[in-house]
Amino acid sequence: MDFIVETSARHIHLTNAAVEALYGAGAALDPKKMLSQPGQFACANEKIKLVGPAGEVELAEGCIVAKRHIHMTPADAAAFGVENGQIVSVKVDDGQGRATVFGDTVVRVSEKFALAMHIDTDECNAAAFGEVRGTIVA
Repeated sequence: MDFIVETSARHIHLTNAAVEALYGAGAALDPKKMLSQPGQFACANEKIKLVGPAGEVELAEGCIVAKRHIHMTPADAAAFGVENGQIVSVKVDDGQGRATVFGDTVVRVSEKFALAMHIDTDECNAAAFGEVRGTIVA
């Protein structure tokens, strides 16, 4: 079994309270592009420095470069024989005979997820990958 491997650009997760502090009471973010994970989207409003029309938010946490990970449903995890939080290695092949093994990859399991692995932009660039698929090898 394999799964899609996607590049997950640097990003931030905002609470509703942070959105309202940035853009005013009752404000909502403007979706720019839906992402592969259900209900998740890239928006036109987000930047590294958070300044909105109604104020500023200085976050101690939130802006991250995520550790490489695989999103799975409980059924996916059962099929792969893995558990939430388990650390695995994933072999990714570009179809041109160039394979890379990403160790220290965390498995994230939730009913809300869709099966996909996320690596950061630097990892994708270093491995010279476009759209690829991966398999768990350890």
